Amino acid sequence: MNVPEQLPSDDGAEALQSDIEHTRQELASTVTQLAAKFDIPTRARHRVEDARAQLRRKIGPVALPAAAIAGVMVLLFVAARTWRSHRN
Repeated sequence: MNVPEQLPSDDGAEALQSDIEHTRQELASTVTQLAAKFDIPTRARHRVEDARAQLRRKIGPVALPAAAIAGVMVLLFVAARTWRSHRN
């Protein structure tokens, strides 16, 4: 027995089309999230950038005085070596 197919009404067709579009958007979002999760080089790069930024925040106030002290120590070392070599 052949049963004729019923065509969806305009409201039903619009609802179905809307549901399909919503499902496509969810699928695209899921695929994007999975691609990001499995992109190891990019994730590693982001972690390194985050660690650098965190380190800069922590040592920022200390960096300039520490660099100045290190510079003075290098100058004193060079001056002492020069003075000793000229003395002999």
